[in-house]
Amino acid sequence: MGEPYRGIPRELIQHIFDILYVEDRDALKSCSYVDHLFTTLAQMRLLRSVNLAQSWELTGFPPPAGLLQILDESPHIAAYIWGLTIERTWPWQEPEPHDTHWLEMPNALSTLLPRLANIRRISVIEIKDDRIQSPVSPLLSWSRVGQSLELVFSPIHVHMLTELDLRVIDVLPVEVLRHCISLKRLSVVALSFDPSMAPSERSSPRAQLEYFHLEISTNMATLAQWFTHPSFPINITRLRTLSVRPGLRQKFEPLVSLAPCAAAATHLHIRAHDIPG
Repeated sequence: MGEPYRGIPRELIQHIFDILYVEDRDALKSCSYVDHLFTTLAQMRLLRSVNLAQSWELTGFPPPAGLLQILDESPHIAAYIWGLTIERTWPWQEPEPHDTHWLEMPNALSTLLPRLANIRRISVIEIKDDRIQSPVSPLLSWSRVGQSLELVFSPIHVHMLTELDLRVIDVLPVEVLRHCISLKRLSVVALSFDPSMAPSERSSPRAQLEYFHLEISTNMATLAQWFTHPSFPINITRLRTLSVRPGLRQKFEPLVSLAPCAAAATHLHIRAHDIPG
């Protein structure tokens, strides 16, 4: 318990800041100008989640470079960052369209991620411009972005990581999650797993998911078999919410295959706007 601040218990001040973080970010920003304590408390909340935009024509450098410059000037704020969102804009917003995302550049996050020791969430999301009619954006290939993202699963991060949202990546090799035992929320398009190459005995604890999103294009019967494999690194026996996105002319019967694996689930979310007809 910290010393009172001007007669007010610090726990009460922190609770007020937590409320401002949810209900009034502008007021929280104003609090950061009061004094050192208020600056620290405000920064700890305002910097919990950081977005790295795709567009970088203003600086000529990929977004991580800008954040790294800020961390060089104020290294203490690295500990405040719990969530990292990497944006992928479609259609491309740069003056000259690029065929690749900066995440596909070799070692794009190699300098940044080691400095974010308290990361709990990594999201790679798509930002669509609804004003422009365009075809469905292609997914990023794990073979091209995996080298940059593999640091997410390094020992410095896996013990803290609780949420992954990688719905713009085609197929996630499930073996990269082998040490993510704290993972609670996982959103993917599809998973890949080769039982013939996996050990027949469990070598480490498995992540106990509470939320799982995937595209139904994944073969549910096969996925259900994977969940029962002793080396499959994630477990859904304690799952609370299953979220799915049906493909065109996709049948829902395969969902039944997952029922024995997710007997504790209480919520099923179906993205109805994706259902044809």
